[in-house]
Amino acid sequence: MGWTVIGSVHILFIATLMGLRFLALPLIGISAFAVLFLVRITDRLSTPRKIISCGIFSILVAAFAASSFAATFFWKDDRSLLASMAGRYPDDPDIHYNLGYSFTTANDLSSAIAEYENALSFDPRHKRARFNLAHAYFMSGQTGKALSGFKALAAQDRSMTHVHQALAVIYDKNGKTREAIDEVKYELSLALSDRVKMLEFLAYLYEKNGQAGKAARITRLFTRSHH
Repeated sequence: MGWTVIGSVHILFIATLMGLRFLALPLIGISAFAVLFLVRITDRLSTPRKIISCGIFSILVAAFAASSFAATFFWKDDRSLLASMAGRYPDDPDIHYNLGYSFTTANDLSSAIAEYENALSFDPRHKRARFNLAHAYFMSGQTGKALSGFKALAAQDRSMTHVHQALAVIYDKNGKTREAIDEVKYELSLALSDRVKMLEFLAYLYEKNGQAGKAARITRLFTRSHH
């Protein structure tokens, strides 16, 4: 019983710290089974050998606890965990992509860009990394690089949603309304969940391009769709 408690205390603590409380009972069960196994195999041993066996078990428990505590306090969030994984598996594009995304959510765009570029250096066809890299460029004011990135992604997969929408936004920002209209129309040809939003954008572009009649027709269309 004592060994079960010793083997379970750090497990409970770690499970609580890492928000994995649902694992506490299974881990305690595994620990109890290990202790029961230890008791059974040492039951017929001489006292010196029993002491040695229990000592080895204690050392293993202590080493596991120390390692777990170190990992728990080091991996305080997803970013620190992903950074550690990137150090261990530096050529894994998905790890760099996920690390880049964590930097994006923290609004650390320069670090995000570096990680997305790392992901693409190992997998040049990683579409999500290329999309998020272009988006990070746009958010950081590097419109030219963003445009090149989205164009490259559109050439790689024209059926990928939101790419043409992004291109339309950049073209509109650069005063290229006709090109923006073409991109929105292509985006609308894809299966979209935000069709009404894109129709509103198209109406705005037509109005801006001096095509008030088309803008009015599109407005009536998305008004009917909305209702």
